[in-house]
Amino acid sequence: MMPHERTRRAGGARVYSLLVPQLFDRPPHVHQELTGKTAARDARRCIARLLPDGVSEEVRSDVLLLVSEIVTNAIKAAGSCTIGAWYRADEGVVRVEVVDTSPDLPQIQERSSARVGGHGLRVVDAVSSDWGVIHRARGKAVWFELG
Repeated sequence: MMPHERTRRAGGARVYSLLVPQLFDRPPHVHQELTGKTAARDARRCIARLLPDGVSEEVRSDVLLLVSEIVTNAIKAAGSCTIGAWYRADEGVVRVEVVDTSPDLPQIQERSSARVGGHGLRVVDAVSSDWGVIHRARGKAVWFELG
């Protein structure tokens, strides 16, 4: 495992300047380029194929909800993104990373915000086991783990 350094908090997410500990094998078990209005739907379908039949319906629903949230954010920020996902059957953990080219960090909206939309990261924060942002040379990767 590589050490990581927590550099600052960005809207609730942990932002890392170095590598996140690699608990998951590279390359991802699934990998897909996404763009346009069907990106979130395409991502859900891609990730649904990764999850084995033994995964509970609750976990499956939660994973697909979080995928929709972070893919939608990436499409709004950059117009396209790449999704990668891993499933560790021995631990029952799913990790999803969505990479986009926007340098803008995601922000959790204030709970009292009257803004319609933009509250998806609050859902990611509440439902996931962990989540964060990894700076990339061009853009960022927003990731979550569940399980």
